[in-house]
Amino acid sequence: MPQTQPARPLITGTPDPAHGVREVLTALLGYLWLADHPSFSMRRAHFAAAAMQQAMRLRRLLPGRLLLIVSREREHLREPLRALFGPDPAVEVVLDRRDPGRQERTPEERRRSSVDDELRLVGVAVGYPPLGRPVPPPIAAPDSR
Repeated sequence: MPQTQPARPLITGTPDPAHGVREVLTALLGYLWLADHPSFSMRRAHFAAAAMQQAMRLRRLLPGRLLLIVSREREHLREPLRALFGPDPAVEVVLDRRDPGRQERTPEERRRSSVDDELRLVGVAVGYPPLGRPVPPPIAAPDSR
């Protein structure tokens, strides 16, 4: 009887799409930080381009309408993320508006604990806006006359 080898953990891929999203989002935030850090000003364009690549990867992983929720502790990320996703009208970047002092949660809020986990671990959580909410119109290119 042949011996079977123990299953090896996946190194380059994962069957869990949420893990892939967290990985891409973490890389995107890291590149944004590097692009903004004064110590790396000589390579700012390189890191900004890498952040844009991660943003495009995120959109390939999660097509359709997206809501990026930024934690209050990482409020400084809101504007760079808005600038990065600005041309895409299906992506909305908002600051977490929930009351941080509120301890008691409803059953619906408990179901959203993954958002809490992502905000705590990464600083940004991905959600889907309510279907009744209109998509903002695309940003028109500046007139070059």
